[in-house]
Amino acid sequence: LCEGYMDVIAMHQAGFDNAAASLGTALTAGHANLLRRYTKEIYLAYDSDKAGVSAALRAIPILRDAGLTTKVINMQPYKDPDEFIKAEGSDAFAKRIEEAENSFLFTVRMAEKQYDMQDPQGKTAFFKDVSDKLLVFEQELERNNYIEAVASRYRIEPEQLRRMVNRQGLHRGGAQPVSRPKSGISDKHSKKEDGISQSQRLLITWLTEDIGLFDRLRSIISPEDFTEGMHRDVAEALFAQYETDGTVNPARIINTFPDEEQQRQAAALFNAGTLRLPDDAARDKALKETVERIKTAAWERRTKETDASVESMMREIDEKKKLQEIFR
Repeated sequence: LCEGYMDVIAMHQAGFDNAAASLGTALTAGHANLLRRYTKEIYLAYDSDKAGVSAALRAIPILRDAGLTTKVINMQPYKDPDEFIKAEGSDAFAKRIEEAENSFLFTVRMAEKQYDMQDPQGKTAFFKDVSDKLLVFEQELERNNYIEAVASRYRIEPEQLRRMVNRQGLHRGGAQPVSRPKSGISDKHSKKEDGISQSQRLLITWLTEDIGLFDRLRSIISPEDFTEGMHRDVAEALFAQYETDGTVNPARIINTFPDEEQQRQAAALFNAGTLRLPDDAARDKALKETVERIKTAAWERRTKETDASVESMMREIDEKKKLQEIFR
């Protein structure tokens, strides 16, 4: 997996015809799920500069969450596969593929650069950071394997690192309060909110899959129908893109969020589920039910905010008529 088309072309010309690229866009969960249809193992051949390393660190958890095994190819002293192959040839590149680094160990090695390993305090902070990262492995056997690998590389007793990981796990777990609804009413409200959120995620995904839905639904659906927060932000950006140039680019929207966790949350909104159903009737039924759930929630919200004013009631009646016309 490369960054640009020139890298893909260079690799195919050199005989590596299983090369692909996200073409300058941030890798998304959708890309990862698509890749999973063809393979279970990904070799990252991103640029060796700071931006390329950041892109690799961003891609690794996305690929892992999709169930893909990932390794990282070392391009040094060259910038990218194109430069490397031109300078060293395909045999040397094949050797680099064989020597590709485990993605988690790559992540640890990049983290090491942020700490002064000659200073006891810096070294302790590094191992605390690594311990936190090791908690990503939920299965005990896999986590222990990585604990031993990290301990061996950094000359620390595995048991010491294991104890630190356990402490980090307890600390993280202790910071999360246990949520127990006081009644069935609270539980039902939570489930209702989850259902509305899922409907909004589905519609955002479907709008990116079929931009023709914008024209079909524009008289009834707008960004203000989405709940505040990530759903609203992404919907506003999506509708603005379409209004500006008639296209949508999820990767560009994802990149507007500065925080990695926010990028992952935004990416998830574009990969909530497909609308490709057996026939048009089933497709329309799913779309109608989803739009109705979103609009019903929006009407209820608006009624609470405006105290059921005549204007609000008339607008709701008008929108209900439009909704029936769209799916007639």
